Amino acid sequence: MLEKTPLAPNLSRTAKQLYATPPRFVTMIGAAAIDKLAEVSPGGRRCILTNEEYPRIAIEAAHLLPRATKPRLLTILELAFNLKYKQLHIDTTRNLVYLRADIHRSFNHDGFLLLPTRKDLQRVIDFTLSENEPTKTYKEVRRLRLSISRPQ
Repeated sequence: MLEKTPLAPNLSRTAKQLYATPPRFVTMIGAAAIDKLAEVSPGGRRCILTNEEYPRIAIEAAHLLPRATKPRLLTILELAFNLKYKQLHIDTTRNLVYLRADIHRSFNHDGFLLLPTRKDLQRVIDFTLSENEPTKTYKEVRRLRLSISRPQ
């Protein structure tokens, strides 16, 4: 019996490490999302940094906001973006870009980050301020975060 052998792992401690695939490295994006990304991307299926499109196998769809983002953070981001609850989706073309495979790996391991231009940031600020309902303040978001973490 495996449980009684000295080589059997302590499953209560290591099962997650042995048998679970870390969500951050899950690469399965729905085929529909990938097809739509190719349609809506300005350059088609090209790396947004190098503009390369060949070899095709080296160009991958990458998440800007990682798949491993915790649900609680997604809720906080929804509030910050003035979205309805459960409206922020990870596998949407608004969260996907094409990157060359080696650049994609570097991006996933925090090798670099993408920053919007000042002009784009100003557009976000202008849009946010033009909304009828102002976005939540940091304190309101923090209060929500604390209420989510403490079940009532």
